[in-house]
Amino acid sequence: MDKVADLKEKNEGLNCEDEKSIKKCDKLNAQKNEIRAEIRKIVMLPDNVIPFLSAGRVLRVKSPKVDWGWGVLLNFQKTKINIRDKRKPVGYSKSYGENGAYLLDIGLFVKNKVSVANEL
Repeated sequence: MDKVADLKEKNEGLNCEDEKSIKKCDKLNAQKNEIRAEIRKIVMLPDNVIPFLSAGRVLRVKSPKVDWGWGVLLNFQKTKINIRDKRKPVGYSKSYGENGAYLLDIGLFVKNKVSVANEL
């Protein structure tokens, strides 16, 4: 209990003289992160990415749960996705809609005996 009392004393002793500017700075950082996320969404749209895809380009491959690392683009093609089909490809997003999506063939270095079935 002595530690709790000591920590309470230290907490009471802390004074922030410029709390308003710290709050403003924190708010600006949050706003900056939101803007970066919006810019990333725009940059990653297929119409903006397709001109830069060519065989041999090095790409970073990430899914929501697994970071696959860097790989080499071997080929890509535009595909139509049947929205009614229950078997959607990994990474399918409704944002592609009727226009389809692009299927990328990427060569990755993968270790032997890695079980990623549970992580997808």
